Amino acid sequence: MNARYGRILAALLATGWLSGCGLLGAPEYRPVVYYDLGPGDPEPRFDFRGYRVGRWTGSVPSTRRLLLRQRGNALEELEYHAWIQLPAPLLSGFLDQVSGGGSGREEISGEIWRFELDQERKLAWLGVSYQLGNQPAVSRSFRAEWRGDTPADAAAAMADCARQLAAELERACGK
Repeated sequence: MNARYGRILAALLATGWLSGCGLLGAPEYRPVVYYDLGPGDPEPRFDFRGYRVGRWTGSVPSTRRLLLRQRGNALEELEYHAWIQLPAPLLSGFLDQVSGGGSGREEISGEIWRFELDQERKLAWLGVSYQLGNQPAVSRSFRAEWRGDTPADAAAAMADCARQLAAELERACGK
């Protein structure tokens, strides 16, 4: 008889637990918002004079989610805000787009060593080492002020850094 009551009690507890889960309801759906470095201009804006955009790599944390640097060197990963691609293909695609997909004989290649959104200082940072053809590599860091408080504002600041890099490449290709 005790075994029977034990099974009945277990069945009642399981039924109550399962029905309680249904009462809590499902969490509200929240879509992920994706960011890129901007559409560029309809017409190529930067002239890389005889160079084409080649392979870019990245030695930054390989995540598509936006990472915000906080006080004390903490990095906060935003669950519902992400880049459309990892930083290296994102940047090389942007450079190819704003240069009109040049078909030069020489390549512009590079490595991203900093791709960071600093929430405390409201700055976006882009650090790269780039190489024009067989010339020695050049390391540069670009920063842009992050105006506003939203992840979209942070992504816009990173897009400003990418445009600064494109302007630097245009100057370097003109030498």
